[in-house]
Amino acid sequence: MAPALPAIEGGRGKDGNSKPPLSTSKSGGGRPAEIATKGNSFSSSKKASPRPGSGGKVQLAPLASPRASPDAGHPDHLDKSADKYLQCVDMLVNGYVQSFVDFFYLTHKSESGGEGPPYSIEDEEGDSEGPLSDLKSVKSNLCRAEAAKRRGDSREVYTAYRSLGRQFEDGEDVKTAIYFYEKCLEVAKLTEDAELEAEANNDLGLAYEKIGNISTAITFHEQHLKISNGEEEEAAASSSPDKAAARAHLVEAYRTFANECEERGDLTQAVDFHTKCLEAAKMAMDVHAEALAHHRLGLALKKLGQITDAIDNQRKYLDMCASNNDGEGQGNACAAIAEALEESGDVQGAIKYLEQFLDVSQNSGHLAQQGNACRRLGAIYNKLGNFNTSVHYFEKNFEIARSIGDRVLIDNARADLGVARGNAKMGNFMELLSKNDIPTLLRWKNRRIAFASEDAS
Repeated sequence: MAPALPAIEGGRGKDGNSKPPLSTSKSGGGRPAEIATKGNSFSSSKKASPRPGSGGKVQLAPLASPRASPDAGHPDHLDKSADKYLQCVDMLVNGYVQSFVDFFYLTHKSESGGEGPPYSIEDEEGDSEGPLSDLKSVKSNLCRAEAAKRRGDSREVYTAYRSLGRQFEDGEDVKTAIYFYEKCLEVAKLTEDAELEAEANNDLGLAYEKIGNISTAITFHEQHLKISNGEEEEAAASSSPDKAAARAHLVEAYRTFANECEERGDLTQAVDFHTKCLEAAKMAMDVHAEALAHHRLGLALKKLGQITDAIDNQRKYLDMCASNNDGEGQGNACAAIAEALEESGDVQGAIKYLEQFLDVSQNSGHLAQQGNACRRLGAIYNKLGNFNTSVHYFEKNFEIARSIGDRVLIDNARADLGVARGNAKMGNFMELLSKNDIPTLLRWKNRRIAFASEDAS
């Protein structure tokens, strides 16, 4: 059983009610020290009067029980500022001093100099973003956590902090959610509760993903998986739900970080993280993620000039897509292999895979891929000087672009087709120029009549 959190000092009074620890001033004769906040102070300006029958001795009224409802007697029509004030006073009256401090920092612009939650739930005008019910929920969970600390109930403390984290995360205040998830992690580590520690690492990893800090997210996801695995991996437990979740999150985080590396031009690190993504996908037994990792790794390797390894990964991607009847994936694999082969100088091999690309896309009915395959085949044949075949594929690309209806695609396809047709007629045009056959050239210029000599016409 995990050890309990150390209880907060303060204990209970004669009436059995919990009392928070209060400091005393030397000059105040043991009177509770003044509790002050920036711009607000709660202190007694009047001397306490002795109660009847007390023998002339001053008696301090005990603090209300922490279990008393913090919302009792609050009118629903109070505005946010008044409600915020009463929430703060209510926490102090009920003895929740630390909850008051946290609540104050959360509901005011942070000028704490590093104390308390580092974020605020205030907007630019200083009004609370959430409705009154949200403020009450925040206060309730803060008091819940503090009361649990006093009892030494570590799981209840963890649960209250996690509820706060969820509330802020759902409200799109992820940075404040991270603050409470970190407190959850502290509680889990202090009590040596591996289950809660794994859960807290998972929450932190997902939260950091949301704010775009992928490298930090990876650190927490890796720790989550490490805790889930335990010190020694056991095959019987390798498919547990917690491990599966950790591996799935790692796959996504590795892929995202690898893509970020590619965008900033760090191809070596991109290859490293695409490789990690591939390994994580295999461990997670996610076939789709594994196939996609092969594809992304192949593309990165090609950019590094490692053509052989790039083609090998793309062929694995092609085989996996074929096994899963993924027509679009097969097309992407064929296109990537063709591009790598063409770059390596194997033009005929590139044509073979582009023709396969066209066949696969026709079977799957994917028009955009069909147009891409025809355009790339037309470009290759144009480079080879086979202009008639080039025109054939560019005409098909133009027809497909018109079917799709995309103006940019149509304009590009028309330009490609015009160049190909011009190249196809260039030989006859140059022949007429050499013969100085001006009448035939003029007929072609005016009516686009096919080239032929006057004798033939």
